[in-house]
Amino acid sequence: RLPHYQLSLFDGNLSGSAWMHIDSLAAGKVSYNVETKGAEINSDRIAELKTKSGKASKIAFNFNLTGKGLLPSDPDFDVSGTMHITQISPKVAENMLLALDSQQQDKGIQSTLYFLKKGWGVRSISFEVAHGFVYSSIITQQPSPKRPIPFMVSKLLPLEKEIRRSRLPLKFFLK
Repeated sequence: RLPHYQLSLFDGNLSGSAWMHIDSLAAGKVSYNVETKGAEINSDRIAELKTKSGKASKIAFNFNLTGKGLLPSDPDFDVSGTMHITQISPKVAENMLLALDSQQQDKGIQSTLYFLKKGWGVRSISFEVAHGFVYSSIITQQPSPKRPIPFMVSKLLPLEKEIRRSRLPLKFFLK
């Protein structure tokens, strides 16, 4: 049991708690829980999220993961949890979406990327793990009036406040 931890990571900080219960490591009889909050994490220090602008792009998040078993091949393997990214720049959101759809074949992700490039913002991104799948949603933010053309277009053609992505198998992330 780790009742509380705190550490510096990528120019920001993490804090949270974790526990693990081991009945039999050989048989994969392990259960665990991790709860973490991250603040002011410099996403440019994470290769997959690095922006080309050279400006530090901070992210903040809440993360909770509960599971049984260590390997997806374990018969009792089960993982559930959530991650809510509550501070994120459009460029980092774009890089995250590209990482989820590296083949650029998901029409929903491609349309979201189009709107991000046209000035829409991202208020938050959420991921939920349940029943062997990862579900994600994006809360959008209207373009700023400082960008008049995208702002006027957003008034004529409003984007959904919440965009739910299609579910992805958990095994996609465990490769």
